Amino acid sequence: MMVMANYLRDGERRHVNPLTYSPRLVKALPPLDVCDRILKVYGMFAEPERSSTLPAPEWLQQQFV
Repeated sequence: MMVMANYLRDGERRHVNPLTYSPRLVKALPPLDVCDRILKVYGMFAEPERSSTLPAPEWLQQQFV
């Protein structure tokens, strides 16, 4: 495994692992019809206790037009 290190101003080394796993909450949204294509849409939350509201399908559709 590759280990990266950050060096602070005083020369102290701090190890950083870019591959640290943390579970995510994933919710499936209804299929979305965009330009005659059906898309599978998912919401992913790193901190579900802070905010787990999903965008409205109408809002998502407007983002692709």
